[in-house]
Amino acid sequence: MYVFAKDASAIDALVTRTYVDVEPYAPGLMEFVAKYRFDGVDGLFRLADYLNGTLASPSILTASELSYPSENYLMAFVLGLAQYFRAGREVTDGNYYNRFLRVAAMQGHVDDEQRPNLDDDGRRTRKLANRFDDAMHCVQGRPDLIAPIYVGGEGNFVFKVAGGSRTVVGEVDGHHRLFAALMTGTSQLQIES
Repeated sequence: MYVFAKDASAIDALVTRTYVDVEPYAPGLMEFVAKYRFDGVDGLFRLADYLNGTLASPSILTASELSYPSENYLMAFVLGLAQYFRAGREVTDGNYYNRFLRVAAMQGHVDDEQRPNLDDDGRRTRKLANRFDDAMHCVQGRPDLIAPIYVGGEGNFVFKVAGGSRTVVGEVDGHHRLFAALMTGTSQLQIES
């Protein structure tokens, strides 16, 4: 077997992967996961049908609580994920999460770093497709296909590293991957710092 990489450090990174236990790390996640956790693709579709028919309404698109991880945001993500796969892995203009993010951006509920991704239709569509594909890997029981979560900086997000130690960070690039893992019962995800 041959392994190709830029240098020895790239090979070392593959061999010595670091994983974190998937646990709620931000307010609001535990409550949502406890209420709505699901198993598999059928479970996702059942949850989306329930949210669409019972809880979700156009009013959440104008609600004041539009930031991650509010319940409105998480509901919009679940609904959009189900729509994405029902539409043959296409982010449509009518996708619930796509519409939700456009409203959130217009109302100023999006951080400046994400604004360029949301203001440009092509970039937003690619970004959402990537988020949905990563989430679906968790739904399908294939978290090994997800890119590592980046964690770093100083802050107050606490993660338990596989093996028992804890790391405290301020930056997380991978909130949606962690959310999908929580919702589907995935126990660990790979990180890089």
